[in-house]
Amino acid sequence: MYQVLTNIVIQQVTDYVPPGAAPVTRDKTFTFNYLHSYESESSWESMSQTMKIVLPKNVKFRDQNGAIYSLASYNGTSSSIGGYVGAPTTNTTPDIPGLEAPLPLSPANIPVPTFMRGDMITLNVGYRTKLMGKGGSEITYMTGGPDPTRKDPPNIPPLFQGFITRVSPRLPFTLECEDAMYLLSLVPTPNKHYNTGNIQSIVSDIIQQAYQANDDGTDSLLTKYKKACSVNITLSKFSMDDLPFDVQSFISTRGNLKEFLMKAGQQFHLHSWFRGFELRVGPTYYLPDDATTQSFTFKQNILDNDKLHFKRKDDIPLSVIVTAYASSSAGGTTKPIPPATSGNPITTLANTQILVYSEAGQFKKVVKQKGVDFPANDVGKRFTLKRHTPVTDVDVLFQWGVRFLKRYYYDGLEGSFTTFGVPYVKHGDIINLTNPSLPEMTGMYMCKAVTYSGSAEEGLRQEITLDFKINQVSDINTFDN
Repeated sequence: MYQVLTNIVIQQVTDYVPPGAAPVTRDKTFTFNYLHSYESESSWESMSQTMKIVLPKNVKFRDQNGAIYSLASYNGTSSSIGGYVGAPTTNTTPDIPGLEAPLPLSPANIPVPTFMRGDMITLNVGYRTKLMGKGGSEITYMTGGPDPTRKDPPNIPPLFQGFITRVSPRLPFTLECEDAMYLLSLVPTPNKHYNTGNIQSIVSDIIQQAYQANDDGTDSLLTKYKKACSVNITLSKFSMDDLPFDVQSFISTRGNLKEFLMKAGQQFHLHSWFRGFELRVGPTYYLPDDATTQSFTFKQNILDNDKLHFKRKDDIPLSVIVTAYASSSAGGTTKPIPPATSGNPITTLANTQILVYSEAGQFKKVVKQKGVDFPANDVGKRFTLKRHTPVTDVDVLFQWGVRFLKRYYYDGLEGSFTTFGVPYVKHGDIINLTNPSLPEMTGMYMCKAVTYSGSAEEGLRQEITLDFKINQVSDINTFDN
């Protein structure tokens, strides 16, 4: 028998500023062991992991000192869950029922919100069971803790770790959350034209500057989170060492680092995502060192495979449009951006395009000609592969396209399937599927995305979306992501 376990930890970080009163420091940490439901989506395509969690209003919880509270009566009011509702009142004239006057605001009577945008939240889920333990011993499998089923890796990452972005004080009420990408939306970026260096070093410099003290000597926002929650945003070492990408020419407008990464991703066709509080930036999104192999067997721990389909490699014609973008000088300079006194060289972006397709088991190409469209894609599946690179040799682009199409040129499965909450799967993991009745459905696949969900009625679920089939773990290195 499996007992479902949930654990929610919320750390108050955001100061509360009530109307007409001084800011109130919020620094409590609450632990919840019950929820109504949750749903979270995670994929390298979506840049950030999001989560929506629903809590019943009459749930009880503990603070960091072990004191027990009821959410409905915390702070003495049922309306302070997610926002200020005005000054507390008292009846100053008992002989006139219903006539109330506001009390003077003070730290003792201000209804401080329990949850606010910017508070840190961690969700972990799992099971307690005797079925998995040797000799019937009881074991616990829970995200955010040690893995009792394997030694490598020894620990399971948290199911979600991030920050509250919206509080909806309804019954039951909802918390909307985002991973560490939320903090990057609060990190300012300069109005600047970059024409040297690589995108990773630029991002790293912006993050380091965001930890410097404010002009008045107070802690910066990232420093505040580092002190309050031990959150330390860093750029991964492999992004700096293995995936450096020269910007050639990139204009950053005043905004935030999340917008900066979105714009850089669109211009240079890069991907940005977090693992915990480590930021990854680069053209590659599948990494051998990042992948854990998780096994699933049909009719055992696969609950629903209606969205999983078997295909043969020649069933659907495959093609990919490979585009290589290259920057070159257009002559002249841009208007100077203060405090600079001179502009930067104006560049133009040219592209070379080819269509790579499979036909009767062979890969062929069509080079894009000016004013002539590629053949229409009426019955097949067409991908796009874009690279910001000085390479213009169509034979090299053809090899890129062939390597890309070989990912999807196989006999096997595509789509998604639903399983239990364990074993925990993250995007970038290897999914090892076994079907004893139909061996052709057995194979290893890269995990593209995971939707996590759970409720008191349905238990814990993961919907795992497959990307492409691999023969062995080292195959991840053979494809140019």
